[in-house]
Amino acid sequence: MELGLKNRTVLITGGSKGIGLACARAFVDEGARVAIASRDRGNLDRAGAQLGNVVMIDADLTHADQPSRMARVAEAALGSIDVLVNSAGAANSALMLASGGLASVYGRFGVRINAINPSATITNRIREALELEAKAKAISVDQVLEQGQARVPLGRYADPEEIASVTLFLASDQAPYVTGAVIPMDGGVNPII
Repeated sequence: MELGLKNRTVLITGGSKGIGLACARAFVDEGARVAIASRDRGNLDRAGAQLGNVVMIDADLTHADQPSRMARVAEAALGSIDVLVNSAGAANSALMLASGGLASVYGRFGVRINAINPSATITNRIREALELEAKAKAISVDQVLEQGQARVPLGRYADPEEIASVTLFLASDQAPYVTGAVIPMDGGVNPII
């Protein structure tokens, strides 16, 4: 399936590790021009070494001036931004509501806004949490992982690449009428009707 992402300019916040890095890798593989942003230069350097030809932007998005500076740097290097993937920080219900509202307002300008709400995904952050829980319970990390995955109807946590695949689809020419959607990716933990 042709996704139509070749030569599109993509800016990914939190793009230096975890789900953001998986998204960056997927967009690069599709031929997109990619900029990744992170507040940690070491993480950016490691991600850049893996990804190859990407623009790396130091940006701490907790500071009010940083988002606009980040966008200016990305646009100066790659041109107008076609796709923004906000993978910095955890998703929450307020962000999900805001995404729907923004989609309603900006849709008339051809801007599509969607959100993905992933649950436990096998990243370094989850691995660290598993280690802490294992230590607190005096059991192995594998046992903690097994207990957690047993609560998921699909029987496992997500891989970052699975989140990236849905991100690609939502950004692609294959989803031109999808906007305002909040896609749960939780393996069926919280079914939605």
